[in-house]
Amino acid sequence: MLTIGKLQKRFPKAFPKNPSPKLPLKIGIFEDLLAHATELALTETELRAAIKIWCRGSRYWTSMVEGAIRVDLSGEEGGRVSPEDGVRATKLEEGRLARVASKAAAPEKAAVAENAAVPEAAEVAERAAVPDSENVAD
Repeated sequence: MLTIGKLQKRFPKAFPKNPSPKLPLKIGIFEDLLAHATELALTETELRAAIKIWCRGSRYWTSMVEGAIRVDLSGEEGGRVSPEDGVRATKLEEGRLARVASKAAAPEKAAVAENAAVPEAAEVAERAAVPDSENVAD
């Protein structure tokens, strides 16, 4: 995304390229970014979208450990991750992992159900194709 690229270029310590893990951002960093919106040639909507994308996903959520340092735009300490924020990030990551596992299991469940239905279908077809001696007219 072009917006994140601009943030990475202007604020490389807060928005490093290929971060693993990402660094927790200070609470209120959006307002700090708004102060630079004109300089960055970005709208409030673009900045909001960039922050949503940046702060979503495993690399960000795994960085949100209780007591971890939050960074401001210059990469300096801007507070610490609270216990509540750490718990919330853990729940978000667990939810993501559950969705991934559910999606991975769905094709397997469908294949198992399909394979289970195949013998039944074959058996029904076989019974229909071969008349029962009791149902055959003499």
